[in-house]
Formats: sequence, C-alpha cells, structure tokens
Amino acid sequence: MKIPTATTGEISLYFHIPFCSQKCPYCHFYSITYHEKYLEKFFQALELEWQQKKKFLNPKDKLISIYFGGGSPSLLKPLEIQRILSWVQEIYPITENIEITIEANPKDILKPSFKEFQNTQVNRISIGIQSFDDNLLKALNRNHLADEAVLSIQTAAKYFKNISIDLLYDLPGQTITTFRNSLAKATTLPITHLSLYNLVIEENTPFYKRKKEIEKKMPDEKESLAMTNLTCDFLETHQFKRYEISAFAKENYYSRHNTGYWTGRNFLGLGPSAFSYFNYARFQNYPNLFTYEKSLKNHQSPISFQETLSPTNHQKEQLAIALRLTEGIDITLFEKSHGKFSKEIQTSIKKLIDQNLLEINKGFLRLTEKGLLFYDFVAETII
Repeated sequence: MKIPTATTGEISLYFHIPFCSQKCPYCHFYSITYHEKYLEKFFQALELEWQQKKKFLNPKDKLISIYFGGGSPSLLKPLEIQRILSWVQEIYPITENIEITIEANPKDILKPSFKEFQNTQVNRISIGIQSFDDNLLKALNRNHLADEAVLSIQTAAKYFKNISIDLLYDLPGQTITTFRNSLAKATTLPITHLSLYNLVIEENTPFYKRKKEIEKKMPDEKESLAMTNLTCDFLETHQFKRYEISAFAKENYYSRHNTGYWTGRNFLGLGPSAFSYFNYARFQNYPNLFTYEKSLKNHQSPISFQETLSPTNHQKEQLAIALRLTEGIDITLFEKSHGKFSKEIQTSIKKLIDQNLLEINKGFLRLTEKGLLFYDFVAETII
C-alpha cells in the first residue's frame, strides 16, 4: 500500500504484541501463546515493518503517545520494550511529555522482574483486571484471583503513578451487588483511570460456541442499565470523571492515546493485526504472525485490508466517533477541520435532537443522558 505523506500535525504509534500466557475465552483480539521460539521471529518482522513504514512519518509531527497493546505486552522483558522505543527515537525524541502505555496482566506485574519497567520510558500501565470477584474471574477463565489483582495494582503503584484498569460488566452470573463491590474495591486502590466495557460474545471465540448457554446467565437489559447508571454515579463521587462513553479518569489523567482515536489523530499501528488511521486512509495488518512475517521477509507490505474514505464518509465517521466524548464537539472547530456539515448530516442531527439523543449547548454538539445509553443508534444514524 502506498501510504500518503504525513502532514504536519500530531501522531500516535501503536505496537501490537501478540503473545499471551493463555487465551481468554471471550477475547477476539489476535494473540498466540507465548513461546521463546516465536519471539525473535516477531521482533525481526516488526523491525522490518518499522523500516518499511518509518519513511512515511514526518519528523515535524508531534508524537503524542505510544501504546503497547496485545496480547499481553507485559510478557516481554523491559529491554525488549526499550528496543522498540529505540527505533522510534530514530524519528522522534522521546520526552516525559509523551504518554507511553503498556498493557499488563496482573500475574506479570507480580513477577520480580516487573520492577525493571521503571527503568524504561514507559510511564503508564493499563492492567486487565476485569473483576474483583473470584467466581466471575473463574467464569472468564482468567489466570489470576481477586487478591492478586489488588496486589498487582499496589505493586505497579510502587513504580508508576499513572495506572489504568479495565473492568467488565454484563458477565454471566454477575449481579448489581458483585458489580458494586468491584467498583468499590477499584476506588480504594491507587488508580487514575478506569475503562469499563460490557461483555460482547464475539464470533470465533470459545464463548461464541456456548453463546446460548452463557447468555442465559448474563444480566438482563434492566440490570445492565442499572450497572451503567451505578458506575457513573459511583465513580463521580470518587473523583473519576466520565470523559468518554466507556472511560473514567481523575483530573489530568485521561488517556491521551485513546482520545486520539476519538478526535481523528493520525495513528500508525505495527505488528500482526495492528490497525492504522493515517491521512483519511485506514488499514490493518495480517492477523497472523506467520503470514505477517512471511510478507515482510519477502519485502512485501503486511497490510491485508485498506480503505480510503471519501470526504463525505470521512466527515460522517469522524463526527460519530467524536461524539463518544462526553464534552461533545465544538461545531465551529469541527467544521473548520472537516468541512461544513452536509445536508444529510444536518438532517440526521435534527432527527437525533428531536429524539432527545443529541443536544447543542454553547456551540457544542453532544450526546444527552439518553444519548449516552443509545450511542450505537446515534452512530448508525449519522453514518
């Protein structure tokens, strides 16, 4: 694929580390079981991709964030993460102002070697907790217990002050009480950010094969709504502001990387299955380490999917994505960046305002309280 030359502005980088100690039955992200024999294969391919794509980066752009996702990037040694960051420094100086996040499994944080990450340039940890309830963790086939989850956060806090965790709701067997207990436990711990996701049973996962059985045990629509409302009220009283549909942060600790996704910042993804959005084009690498490696060793692009949006579709998509932010969009600034709203978009906005799903206040277009609950419908209407 011919990637357009970057314009001067802002950019983020994403590195997909595809290794896991074990695959969670609900996870649809590409990963394989960690094995030393695959590690160097991965690094050789990743460096080839970096050499292939770095020519498209503009050194005049401002690097905002670097994100190591997966998989479980915390399975890598700190020196291996630093190895990747050394490539980035060929183009961009890495300063303390750049947010550098690594996703981590609680078990990995409890290893003695984890403390060495404090000597890297990583400054933010995102821990996949999912729940503080042992029965629910067992149902999810997680490889840690609730006490270990707590200890992993306390351990990470010895080395990092910016700690995010993930929690899940709509879990089979979950109740309002068990969910409230997880939220309460989270707020007693030294975290700065919390991402909350509802369980979605995706195709090509072990859970999908048991979908009917699992869905019978999941909270109903009324209970799910109650969990959502509880989260917002509970976290607000503990100084966590909801700044995006599924994200809550203490003051000055919102995710700079994820905010780039919602505001249309260019980001370049590297690694098997990594997704990119770059100058109106979006593309994804092969979601298979061996296909990815083979293409790069043959001096070919590892990209398996690509799409360049028309100006109209780009405007629709950026509007829908930006509305995930609770503050909404500054209409004047949005139209300055993406052009005046088309008649089609204006009609959709009016329809959604009439349905009390969107509102305009002081020049900002944003979701209403009702709209926050029906974001998927809002996005579909706009797109």
